[in-house]
Amino acid sequence: MPATSLDDLYLQKLQLVLEAEEQGLDAIPQLAQMVRDTKLRDMLQTHRRQSQEHVRRLEQLIAARGRRAPKEECVSMRALIEEAQDTVAMIEDPDTIDAFVIGAQQAIEHHEIAAYGTARSWARQLGLDADVDVLQKTLDEEREADELLSTIAEGRVNERAAQSAEREVGIASGGRADQSQQREQSRGDLTGVDVKRGADMR
Repeated sequence: MPATSLDDLYLQKLQLVLEAEEQGLDAIPQLAQMVRDTKLRDMLQTHRRQSQEHVRRLEQLIAARGRRAPKEECVSMRALIEEAQDTVAMIEDPDTIDAFVIGAQQAIEHHEIAAYGTARSWARQLGLDADVDVLQKTLDEEREADELLSTIAEGRVNERAAQSAEREVGIASGGRADQSQQREQSRGDLTGVDVKRGADMR
């Protein structure tokens, strides 16, 4: 449907955000089942239930317009999801997967925050005060989800992923630094070892 007015654009935006939310609903369970951090998994599952409510609100706003824009795929959301699925499939370390999933989910949240912010501004310009209130409520919830993801990442997930990376570096280098340090430690400890009892009996 050609957009000839801001009202047309607004309806199209609602329809696209609805489609994006529906894509997200399909993607979240796939991401959630791959994470190890329980707090992150719970957050994703809670946000999925919240997203179901967002879909319901959008459907009501669209119905209130008395007409529907042709349903189109939100290609930008599809690209974000496909990129996340392709990348996470190549990650083996569980802690690194958790860190990546947070970043991928935040990219989705930021996409939705931008879309809801635009829709709210257009609704305000069109004098649709009831729509503004609904969209603002959803926008606040999306921002809260983004902030919670940051809290989880900075609280423990990123640190564990970094520690995993350090272990990988040690493995890739043959653990030479660690092995050398262990040998030095062993030599220093020999003076306190009863050889007859064995090195394991200190």
